[in-house]
Amino acid sequence: MPQCPGATKPPADPPRVSVIIPAYNSMPELTTCVTSAMEQTMGLDKIEIIAVDDGSTDGTGPELDRLGRTCPALRVVHQPNSGGAGGPRNTGLDIARGDYVFFLDSDDCLGPDALRRMVAMADENGTDVALGKMVSVGGRAVPTAVFQHNQPRTYVFSSHAYRTLGCRKLFRRSLIERLHLRFPPYRNCEDKPFTAAAYLNADGVSVVADYDCYYSRDRENGNNLTRTAAGLTHRMDGTRLCFDTVTRCVEPGHGGTASCAAMWNGSSAAPFAPCCHRKANRRPASVSTRSSGAGHRPT
Repeated sequence: MPQCPGATKPPADPPRVSVIIPAYNSMPELTTCVTSAMEQTMGLDKIEIIAVDDGSTDGTGPELDRLGRTCPALRVVHQPNSGGAGGPRNTGLDIARGDYVFFLDSDDCLGPDALRRMVAMADENGTDVALGKMVSVGGRAVPTAVFQHNQPRTYVFSSHAYRTLGCRKLFRRSLIERLHLRFPPYRNCEDKPFTAAAYLNADGVSVVADYDCYYSRDRENGNNLTRTAAGLTHRMDGTRLCFDTVTRCVEPGHGGTASCAAMWNGSSAAPFAPCCHRKANRRPASVSTRSSGAGHRPT
């Protein structure tokens, strides 16, 4: 496990990346997750890791504290359970200092060179969002269409980026703060409105497709939120907020706003992309998904 010799507190200079990890009853996968962030090739002097224990009742809290004692780049926050992953992500955003923010679910892990590659591509091309190639572990579904080849600078409607609305991406923090973006208090689908707003207001999107950046896996105990969340209310609320975001940010053409909104519905999106003029890619519009609530567990 990486150590931080001679360091007693995080570097004074703002880090390049803040890695935010929401954690709720995340053992045993949590250890691999956090360690993968600590072992990034870009170096712990350029990374801050913010792990938020959202009222866990297993060994998640003590394990985070143990890991934090090995490396001051890891900041551990304990809070009461909020009911969803959005709450701890918002807590992380409120204290993040990095030029970029990356959201890492506590089930998952990063390839060692992932952050360096995504940051380099975003820096070189001046883009606000960078996607790293996702890899399935144990059969969990991941997007593939957008990762066919590297795309140094593209836009949400010029690529298949719109097919992946999860937040497990690199975001320029100035974009998040300019738009006052935070996660709504939904138990699932809480990340889709956030990502949609970022996409539609981003000054370009980068795609790193030639390296396995993000390993997505199901939990050993099967308790991924997408498998356990009951009811459709939060899914419907998240979809409704996506529609509202598209309505605010996209100028309808030919097919109207309803057709533009339909692009967010998985594989049905492709036929509608040509019908949408990209207002956001020409002139960013102010959009906020901030909510007073919080939401949980990584999907």
